[in-house]
This record gives sequence, C-alpha cells and structure tokens, in this order.
Amino acid sequence: MPARSSTGVGAGVAIALLSILTLALFILSVVFYGKYKDANEQYLQVEQEYTQTLGPGERSGERIQRLRDRARDKRRSTLVGYLAQELEDTMTLVSGNPDLSSDDLQASLNQNFEEIGDAKIFDFMRAQKRQLAEANQQIQDLDATIADLEGQMEDSDDRFAELHDRREADTSAVRGLVAGYGDTVDRYDEQLRGAIADMDDRVEEILEAKESELAALQSDLDSLEEENLVLRGQIAKYNKEASDTLIRGRDEYALVDATVLSTNAADQTIILDRGRRNNIVLGMSFEIYSDASVILDKDTGDMLRGKATAEVISVEEQTAVARLIRQSVANPVLDGDVLANPAYDPNKRYHFLVYGEFDTNFDARTTSREADDVSALIEQWGGIIVNSIEENVDFLVLGAKPYVGPPPAPDAPLAIILRWQEDKKKADRYDDLFNTAASTSIPILNQNRLFTLTGYFER
Repeated sequence: MPARSSTGVGAGVAIALLSILTLALFILSVVFYGKYKDANEQYLQVEQEYTQTLGPGERSGERIQRLRDRARDKRRSTLVGYLAQELEDTMTLVSGNPDLSSDDLQASLNQNFEEIGDAKIFDFMRAQKRQLAEANQQIQDLDATIADLEGQMEDSDDRFAELHDRREADTSAVRGLVAGYGDTVDRYDEQLRGAIADMDDRVEEILEAKESELAALQSDLDSLEEENLVLRGQIAKYNKEASDTLIRGRDEYALVDATVLSTNAADQTIILDRGRRNNIVLGMSFEIYSDASVILDKDTGDMLRGKATAEVISVEEQTAVARLIRQSVANPVLDGDVLANPAYDPNKRYHFLVYGEFDTNFDARTTSREADDVSALIEQWGGIIVNSIEENVDFLVLGAKPYVGPPPAPDAPLAIILRWQEDKKKADRYDDLFNTAASTSIPILNQNRLFTLTGYFER
C-alpha cells in the first residue's frame, strides 16, 4: 500500500511537470508566433519600401551595381543615403541650397536666365563661356582702340601745343602791326586837326571878306526890293496861266485823254480813239470812267480812281488796243466810256520832276537809286523828266525824304562830316522842292498816288 502510494505520487508529479511543460511550450509557441507575425509584417513592409525604392527589375541592373560600388567607395552604408548625399552636393554646387528640388532648380534657372529655355546647364554654361570669351575679345579690341586713340590724342596735344605757340607768335606780330598802325593813325589825326585848324582860319578870312561884300550887296538889295514887288506880280500872273494846264485847275472834260470805241468781253480788250499820231505808246495805262463828270473829287479837286484800268498792248496810227487789267463785274466797261492818265495828254507832253527815295521793287526799303525806275516809267508813259523846278514843271513826284542823322561831333572823321553834309543838302532840297511846289500850285504826287492814277498797281 505504501509503495503504491509512492508510485502514484511520482506519476502525479510527472503529470504535473508535463502539464507545466506543455503550458510553457504553448506559451512559448504563442509568443514565438506573435513575434513571427510581427517580424513577417515588418519584412513585408520593408520589402514594400525596398520595392518602392528600387524595383525588382532594377536590383540586378548594371547601372544600380555601379551606384552600389560608388556608395561602397564613398563608405556609404546604403545606396539611398549615397544618392541623397549626391543630390544635396549637386544642389549645393549648382544653387547653394541643398534642399532645392530639380523642379525648383529649373524654375530658378528660367527665372534668372530667360535665355536658357530647355537647354542643358552645361550647354548653357558653355554658350555663356563662349559669349564671355567673345566679350573679353571685344574688350581687348576696345582696349587696343583706346590705346590707339590715346596715342592720337597725344599727337593732337603736340599739334595743339605747336599751333598754340604759332598763334602766340602771330598774335605778337599782329600786336606789333596794330601798335604801328596806332602810331600812324595818331600822326594822321594830328595832321587832320592841323588841316581843320587851317580851314577854320581860312573860313574866318572868307567870312571877313564876305562881310564887306554883304555890306556892298545890301545896298543892291534895297534897290532890288522895288523890282521884286514887280516880279511878284508877274509871278502871280504866270501862276494863273500855268494853273490852266494843271490837273486841279483843268476842266473835267479837258482831262479826258481818250474814248472807248468798242469792247471785246471775250478777250477782255477795248479799242481807243487815240493812236500813234496822238503819242500813244505800248505799256501806257489809263483809268476808265463812265463820263468826265466823275474824274475829279468835287470837294478836293483831286483825280479819283476809275471803275477800271487798261494797259495799251497794240498801237495803230489812229487807234489803239488795250487790255483790261482791272474791272468790276457790277460796273463793266461800256462803249463811250472815257479814259484819263495824269501823265499823258494827246496834245502835250507833261514835265515831271522826280526826287526823293522810292521803293519800286516793294522790298520795304526806299533808296534814291529807285527814283530812276520811276523816271523810266514816266518816260515810258510819254512824260518828260526835268531836273529843276524852274523848268516849266507840271508835276512834282516826291518819294520819301532822305534821312539825315544827328550832326557829327566836331572831331569826327572828315569822311563822316562830308557824308552828313551831303545828306543834309539832299534833305534841304527835298523841303525846298515841296515848299516851292506848294506855293506855286504845282501838283505833288507820291509813289502810291502816281502808280494808282496810272494803273501801274494793276499789272
């Protein structure tokens, strides 16, 4: 009985140990299975990540093998680490920013270098290098040109210095000549002043001699006063006779120089009843009036402008043809109209005295030379030019009065004094002619009045 009990206890202990061992094995199995499952999941995840990093077909490729060799040479533990470091180094080298992506790099290149386009960086850099080399060559060429210009400038400076020295020498020579001329002028001035002093002395002598002559002539003047009174009466008589031939004193019908025989509206011409035997010449102009009663102004007695103007273009023995150079549509020229020209008379040639300064070319400048042009026109119209108002003058044609400046100083050059005296003499004669004509009722015409009455303005 005791032996059986020991056996039973041992069996129970064995069963208990086996149960414990079984339970421990189960627990270990469960633990190992859980670790296996976790490890398997980690393996699958790593396998997936590895596949995403490097595809199955790329793992055995030659290119990947070269990259692995380079990573091993660089002592990089992983290929990805090597590639990441290479990318950072490349971006740092290109842009200075290791975190820049390839897209950011392309955008930055396009922003800073618009001309890069789709070109490769190395190609673009080589192109820029070529352009830089060309620019450097241009700079070298410009440097050479500048050096050449600097050499030319140095030559120009030398030339300028030479010319400056020559100019200084010429200036010195001219100054010497001017100094010599100044001495000559002073000498001539001294001689001129001496001559003027001698002339003043001579004038004094002449004045003294003339004073005695004036005393002798005074008695003669007294005796001539009575004779002068007689002569004035005769002058008044002659003025009355002369006024009968002047424009202002003539009868209106006596002013008619010709009559319109016929008109030709198509050719704008008229036929006059005067010809060569009446001293009609080519180029002569006439004012045309409806009748003789409208030739003179009733109040002033001045000759009025006609309703038309005609210029002679053809002359026969007894008739002449004239073209109309001015007319009015409202008041046309008709048969029987009369013509007048103050410079023409069919039975007489008028005498004209022309004096003063005229502007026949209408350049707003009057000159004494253009008085010859006025004289030539009057002679062309049949008038006679005289030089003295005592020569039976019918008309006095006055231009502008000659200009006389202020009197020169007593010590002015002799040429200036003589010029002023000549101008003064011309102006005094102008005044004398005007006063004489006004006092003797001789008609006075200025340039505008003469040209208007003769139709010259209408040509």
